[in-house]
Amino acid sequence: MSPQSYFLLINSIGGLAVLGSYAAGLGFFPEYRDGLWGGVRGTWKTALTTSMLFATAGYLVFCYFALFRESDYLFRANIFAEIPAVNLLIVIFLSSAALWMPTLITYFLTGNGLWWFLTLISLWITAIALVTLTGIVSSSSHDSIANIDWIAPTI
Repeated sequence: MSPQSYFLLINSIGGLAVLGSYAAGLGFFPEYRDGLWGGVRGTWKTALTTSMLFATAGYLVFCYFALFRESDYLFRANIFAEIPAVNLLIVIFLSSAALWMPTLITYFLTGNGLWWFLTLISLWITAIALVTLTGIVSSSSHDSIANIDWIAPTI
């Protein structure tokens, strides 16, 4: 299977895991909806929700370019014996993104500090994986100007 096929498979399974964890968390534990926001209310909540929608749209644009436009250069950097770094980072990103809500709800239910720690770790891993992925993507093209050409229209 090609790296692009793995990329599509990883994003399909991982995306369903993230959406499933959100649906389960919000559906089975509606009493924790406000708690999941960590005290954020009003205008800030609206602004963060809007930024999440833009981030999702940006990720979908990235997936399009990874599959159809820049794949020759994007999947060159390998980690651990021929596994493209992009695919490994996306597994890490989506796995940790799928874990933060269940771990936080478990913390709410048990009060056990270990679950709070795991929530924070999963959020940090999500952020670090995306920053690293951004670095790989921005340096993977054969022509750095090409990055500006395909990133600028998505902003």
